[in-house]
Amino acid sequence: MFVKDDLKDLIMFALKSIIVFVLVLSIPLVMLLMVGAFSIALTGTDVAEEEGTVYVVDLQGAIQEGPVDFMNTGINPNLVDSRLSEIENRGAEAVVLRVNSPGGSVAASQEIASIIDNYELPVVISMADTAASGGYYISSPADHIMANAGTTTGSIGVISVIMNLEGLYEKLGIEVEVITSGEFKGMGHESLTDEEKQKIQDMSDDFYEQFVGDISDYRGIDKDEVYEVATGEVFTGRKAYELGLVDSLGGMNEAVDKAGELAGIDDPRKARLESPSLAQQLFNIVSDLPSIIENYRTPEKLQYFDEFDDNFPVRFKYKQ
Repeated sequence: MFVKDDLKDLIMFALKSIIVFVLVLSIPLVMLLMVGAFSIALTGTDVAEEEGTVYVVDLQGAIQEGPVDFMNTGINPNLVDSRLSEIENRGAEAVVLRVNSPGGSVAASQEIASIIDNYELPVVISMADTAASGGYYISSPADHIMANAGTTTGSIGVISVIMNLEGLYEKLGIEVEVITSGEFKGMGHESLTDEEKQKIQDMSDDFYEQFVGDISDYRGIDKDEVYEVATGEVFTGRKAYELGLVDSLGGMNEAVDKAGELAGIDDPRKARLESPSLAQQLFNIVSDLPSIIENYRTPEKLQYFDEFDDNFPVRFKYKQ
């Protein structure tokens, strides 16, 4: 007969089994984390390189403030700053940034542009398939911009998207109550009034003026000339060259040669930063897991409405 003590023993056995199972799984994970941390620490160590080295750094994906995703795509200020610092520690004499980005966050684009503008070594941008909107913004402070003839670039403008979900909520039988303190605190959570639309338009116009002004300053182009091309239109690399948005046409090797020329190197030696090891990637995945889950739990187009700290659901982007 199955008695109470037997049930208690069974439960205790099950709990112990679960604990052992979790511990067994945790050991390799902890080891990977330790190896990853050790590898990351070694990555920052100064490495002597041959003279005349031009480093190539890949910047690929959307521009954002948060961590890059588990496929190592995405560009954020910390990534750019750390890679440029490491290159300088390795004794590089010039840098080629290989940009392949449709743009992204306004503030992150501005911060990355500032990092590049203040960098001491010569910087050449090599545009890949796409360097549009924010991708062009972060390229503009470089000493030289080179694009392929078939690159898509330009798209100088600002986009803000607000989805009105009231009809969908009504069909699903969902009622949303918004309680705020402050006349415009709930702006975007319900259908926009004409006044609210104008306020968002004013913000968009402000970001646009910042974009145009910075391109003018970084590129040394008269502001009125920037306005002529800052229509949000996307250009081919060849058209962008004709408009003065890029300095020359060419690929990666030509960009390395140009960087060498700017640094006074006769025969530049091309080098790349090592790709993250498997341990580093696993370490990054575990470290960034909360953010990754947050980013992927909502489709990209709906992330505009994902609530964040100040509960303002409108996101402005320099994005194609």
